[in-house]
Amino acid sequence: MKHLGFTLCFTLLLLGSSIAVSQNRWSAEFRPGINFPMEDINDAELNTGFGFEVKVSYYIMPHLSAYGGWGWNQFKLEEQSFGDPKIDLEETGYTFGFELTIPRGTPPISFFVNAGGVYNHFEFENNQDGTVLDSDHGLGWQVGGGMSYEFMEHWFLRPELRYCSLSRDYTIANIPVESSLRYIGFGIGIAATF
Repeated sequence: MKHLGFTLCFTLLLLGSSIAVSQNRWSAEFRPGINFPMEDINDAELNTGFGFEVKVSYYIMPHLSAYGGWGWNQFKLEEQSFGDPKIDLEETGYTFGFELTIPRGTPPISFFVNAGGVYNHFEFENNQDGTVLDSDHGLGWQVGGGMSYEFMEHWFLRPELRYCSLSRDYTIANIPVESSLRYIGFGIGIAATF
């Protein structure tokens, strides 16, 4: 009976310590932002775009997390693109990768860098008919970095600068066309750890 009591106490202590260590290993973030295209897409000039991303992160080590999420970005095309005066390019899909937190020494400020992939697709849409052209989903990549400011316990403001690149194929009048979308995005996320 003495051994059973010792084993039970030891198990509860281990369980309690693992629960304490596992607290705040998750993070959820919503990040709206603006996007600055680096080049035209198929001779159509892109205006500054906007969008948002939601993501969830899990800290696999104290300063390293793996993340996954979903994002939507829209760019207005200039004038008569694809024979339509009002057409938009939408990029939607999934993000995934790793983020490294760089503590500054004293809270509430730290810095971070991240790198990962996107699994996105393009949609060219007009206001009247909806989708004009659509590509399949495919892989691209992104890198970013920024600052994290804890303004309340477990709540963070996270300004971030990011570079994204995605190339996709679609068909115009039975002719395959490859398009590349490269842009620099700036957003301010709000994140919570739990």
